[in-house]
Amino acid sequence: VSTGIITSAYIAASVLFILSLAGLSHQERARRGNLFGILGMAIAIVATIYNPAVGNYALVIILMVSGG
Repeated sequence: VSTGIITSAYIAASVLFILSLAGLSHQERARRGNLFGILGMAIAIVATIYNPAVGNYALVIILMVSGG
């Protein structure tokens, strides 16, 4: 996967995290804010896994399992 796509995914995830924080600050928009946060984290995880600079997938899996 090209570096440009990975960078775009990280930017999209960052925007979704910001929207998540904005959504969680109001009760009416909390569900949508939570969804934005989930989507942002999913995009960030997929982008990290497909990043060519990541070579130690065993460590990534161990950290993902231990963290959640």
